[in-house]
Amino acid sequence: MNEPHIDVVDSDHCLAYWENVFIQIWRRNPAEEKTRGMRASGRRFLSSTAGSVGVVVVVEGKCPLPDSAARANTIGFLDDLRDRGSAIVLVFEGEGFLAAASRAAMVGLMTAARFPMPYKVARTVSEGEAFIQPTLPQRSSGRGQLVSAVEMARGRIQQRIAS
Repeated sequence: MNEPHIDVVDSDHCLAYWENVFIQIWRRNPAEEKTRGMRASGRRFLSSTAGSVGVVVVVEGKCPLPDSAARANTIGFLDDLRDRGSAIVLVFEGEGFLAAASRAAMVGLMTAARFPMPYKVARTVSEGEAFIQPTLPQRSSGRGQLVSAVEMARGRIQQRIAS
């Protein structure tokens, strides 16, 4: 399996490219500065790949909701994907009110953006992989590989915290 290319990593989040999938993992602090960096990373990803792309956004259970400036960057990123995006999976991990509110807020953002790409709000990466896999080009790896790529990227956050 190809390891993901880590573009940005700190103790709050990780942005990575894996095959034709842009992976975002948000642990905490989705502040405007970091979402602006996410949009720039997304543009680098788009310029480094050809053809259709998928996106997986993982929001860990204790991650707060982004403020309005951060949401504006997220909507801008979605707009950047309009011509090439094949599907997006939004994984909101965790149980309880915060996770449910986060899932509901993202559905609202996607609806407001009138996003033409198929999307799914999921509770786990494996649930999301089942949705996104059929939209990816034939050259993409088999089932379970996306879950592994996300876990490798998540491990880079842990390494950053430990150092």
